[in-house]
Amino acid sequence: MASKGIGVNKLEEKNVLFGLLNRVKFGETVLIESDASYISEFMVLGILKYAREHEIPVVIDDNFDTLHLIKIHLGILGIEEDFKDVYVIKTGGIIDVGNVVARVSLSSEPTSYVLKYKKASQEVFKNIEKSMNIVLGLEKLFYFTKEPVEFYTLIGSIGSFIGNKNRKSFYILNRKIAEGAPINPLPELERIATGVIDATPYESSASLRLKKFGDIDLVGKSLIMNMKDLVG
Repeated sequence: MASKGIGVNKLEEKNVLFGLLNRVKFGETVLIESDASYISEFMVLGILKYAREHEIPVVIDDNFDTLHLIKIHLGILGIEEDFKDVYVIKTGGIIDVGNVVARVSLSSEPTSYVLKYKKASQEVFKNIEKSMNIVLGLEKLFYFTKEPVEFYTLIGSIGSFIGNKNRKSFYILNRKIAEGAPINPLPELERIATGVIDATPYESSASLRLKKFGDIDLVGKSLIMNMKDLVG
């Protein structure tokens, strides 16, 4: 079932999410915004499934044990996923999920954190030719930025990765948590991102509104993603 936008048939893919992922170019950064629901869990599952089918390595930035929560929630839904073939860069938190290959310690000084993260991520990505990069819990990092200079240090760091032709990046964000930060990062993140997807629950599916997208023909369209397409 599709909305008034482009449906599954016109995307000519096995499911809507795969169709969108095919249209995201290496070097792009796409924001996926949603409120409290299981959309984040199914987005991670779908990107992972796509990457495995296309034999593309996956690197997950796991901030504050967000990946652990994703795993637990999927288990509640009857979906077992151990993420054992996923490279994980971990910031904060105490529970390891997946193949943790780098750890970045938190710092009250954003400049220090940014330098440590860049060093750690460069070590991880230097041996991976092409990858899908999923970033989880980024919005929580903005609770450590109280001043504009700290805020824009972090925004600048995120922006510096856009255009890297070795990866497609997907930042999966909880909108309400982001909006509660001392400085709401969503306007700046949406400005620098190459794509912005507003995801909302729709029965057993999710409605994906493409507010910004690299394929200009899809901008402003709404698609219905069937969650069941991403399982199995």
